[in-house]
Amino acid sequence: MLTFKKYKNRKMITVMAVSLLSLAALTGCGNTTETPPVETPPNEVESPAVETPSGLSETEQQQILEAFNQSISEYPGREGVDELAAILADKIDALSPVYAERLLSSFETAQLKALEQDDRFGGVSDALASKLYEDKIFTKADLTKLMGDPVSIGDEALAEEIQGYIDAFYTIETQEGMYYLVVDYDRYLAYESQIGEWYLAYLKLMARELSAKTFSDAAMVIPLDEMWERVTTAESLLYDAQDEALSAELDGSHQRLQQYFVMMMNALVYGGNNTPVYAYDTKAMSEERIAFYESHAFNPESPIYDAFEAFKKVAGDDGYKQSDRVDAARKAIFDAVEEAYLK
Repeated sequence: MLTFKKYKNRKMITVMAVSLLSLAALTGCGNTTETPPVETPPNEVESPAVETPSGLSETEQQQILEAFNQSISEYPGREGVDELAAILADKIDALSPVYAERLLSSFETAQLKALEQDDRFGGVSDALASKLYEDKIFTKADLTKLMGDPVSIGDEALAEEIQGYIDAFYTIETQEGMYYLVVDYDRYLAYESQIGEWYLAYLKLMARELSAKTFSDAAMVIPLDEMWERVTTAESLLYDAQDEALSAELDGSHQRLQQYFVMMMNALVYGGNNTPVYAYDTKAMSEERIAFYESHAFNPESPIYDAFEAFKKVAGDDGYKQSDRVDAARKAIFDAVEEAYLK
């Protein structure tokens, strides 16, 4: 079985091996006998080999993918993610789009699992958190600037910590006074020319969420039209996935998309704990939401079109006041979502 040794700290590169292989190719390994070309029988179309620009066959690409998946178990946790990132960077250029996106999706799953199992729940070190707070680095813009220049933190050890997160395809976010790691999907987009359309669209949606979170402190903080764009983009991807046979690796990304779609549907139908569609005190819908609902509809071919339209009608019939009928109509939307996209 193909396996990967340490990449991040490896100093010896197999230049000699590459040189010997090149020499063998030029000299024919001492064999001057030419191999006659294989002719295609009459009336038979020659099938092209599944190769990449590097010349790897499909079998060789599959071996690289399997070795990478094995490395995930060999390099567990947050400490192992930067090693996996080094392997990914070394191997991905040799892969076709089919295998490149499977490699990236496997890496994405490993990144998220590492955060889920982390003893610090994905948080940065106490020393770094204290320094960030002391330097009043509270906004996304401030953190983005810091990630672009870790040395600006003014502490060598903390700069190395930040660089380690960058190398592992993480970035730092802050909320409710905490600093924590999230997957940096913008790093994935560096490979957009090497992956398929579905996975690329998924990555762009995740990067869009990263650039401006839908929720902050239990409140929806993006404009309604932006929320609608994310809802319909996510639904379109889920709809398209029904007609595609996604690989086992991409299934992880598909499940994350399902979770994201449910979150966005909650934003659409319920708002958020601190930004509810129906105000807690008056039980009334805001004029902004009323105008938004009246001007937006899913594609008539969408499996949730009827349920959303039924909710809007009930909401209007009940004077845009929260009621048992409204609550039932909202629940029916999620029943439709589950039936269409979550099974």
